[in-house]
Amino acid sequence: MKNKNILILIIMLFFIVLSGCNVIEQKEEQTVLTVEFEEEITINEPKLMKVHSTLINDVFTFKSSDESIVIVDDNGLVLGVNIGNATITVTSISGVIKNHSVTVNPIVYVESISLEIEEKDSYYPGIPYHYDIKFMPENASNKSIKFSHPGPYVTINEVDKTITFNRACNSSIFVYLKDEWKIQDKVDIDVKYSSNSNIYDLLFVGNSLTKYTYDIPSMVKQMIEKDGSIVYVDYSTDFQYLDQHEFNIDRSLDQNKYTHVILQEKSDGLQTDFNRFKQSVLKCNEMIIANGAKTVLYQTWAYNYASQESKNEMHDIVSEGYKSVGSEINSLVALVGEIFMEIMKSNPEINLYADLNHPSIYGAYLSALVHYKTITGNDAHNVKYRPEEISVEVDSIFKVVIDNYIN
Repeated sequence: MKNKNILILIIMLFFIVLSGCNVIEQKEEQTVLTVEFEEEITINEPKLMKVHSTLINDVFTFKSSDESIVIVDDNGLVLGVNIGNATITVTSISGVIKNHSVTVNPIVYVESISLEIEEKDSYYPGIPYHYDIKFMPENASNKSIKFSHPGPYVTINEVDKTITFNRACNSSIFVYLKDEWKIQDKVDIDVKYSSNSNIYDLLFVGNSLTKYTYDIPSMVKQMIEKDGSIVYVDYSTDFQYLDQHEFNIDRSLDQNKYTHVILQEKSDGLQTDFNRFKQSVLKCNEMIIANGAKTVLYQTWAYNYASQESKNEMHDIVSEGYKSVGSEINSLVALVGEIFMEIMKSNPEINLYADLNHPSIYGAYLSALVHYKTITGNDAHNVKYRPEEISVEVDSIFKVVIDNYIN
């Protein structure tokens, strides 16, 4: 019986020892290392090796098989120092080992770049278009680039990789390497306004009756913006006669796309040389149509002569001159001169003149209202902008006359 008990005790001890060994093996099996790192790196480009362990608060040591090829510090920062192959050994505090092979390649430089903007039949302002940059060779290391583009009318989001055109224009987008500007690419984009665009891109061509005494285009801009539209305004107002602006008009139309180009001649120019005015309008209109814009003739007013007869005579010539040429080219005509005459007849107490020919604040505001209705097609009563010098009563008079006179 005694021998039998001893045998049972020996068997129990055997199973206890065997069980302990299994526990140790299980602990070792439970620690799993995962290495997150590239298989290929470039000389002198430090990269951090990330190691994940199933053992909480695990600690690792790193060792390179060939430090003439790859060196690695205590934190796992790997640096290729020569072309070749090496193995990095990662050892866990639990004793688990993980090997990771690394190939060190020479530095490859960009030889060419290509800017690719998503292909569309037409490009319109306000819409973000995706782009991509292609590098040759693809594994080149120096891929930092810079963009160059015309002015504030192009927005490039390098995070989302989108290009947005803020106004219509013939736009050239350049991209080049930061460290070698001669490696570059260029894409030319013809940006147009869609038929339902809420953007008004206006080019005013004229003299001091358009700008400087009072800035009529600025008033028009504020009126249209109050409707919720986007408005751009350009000017050419340094010359008296329309044909003196032709070079500026041609250059502006070549650089930008407009929705409307407003043409204003020296008022007495229609009296002294009507054919000069007409030929200039015909020439400008051809350029404007080619740009995709609409021509608007800015019918000015008679001078503030003391003689009503002289004023009426000039009014008839200027008024009919603009309307006849406008009819010939099928353009819009802003009937400012005719509205001037209507106000002078119905409300002579409102002084529309600052001097012989320039408008007062009343005349300038009246002109802007007429342009607003002509360009937008909206009634003057919709206008929410009013200069502080203009009373509510005068504002109402102007709007009633304009809306009744201009269909």
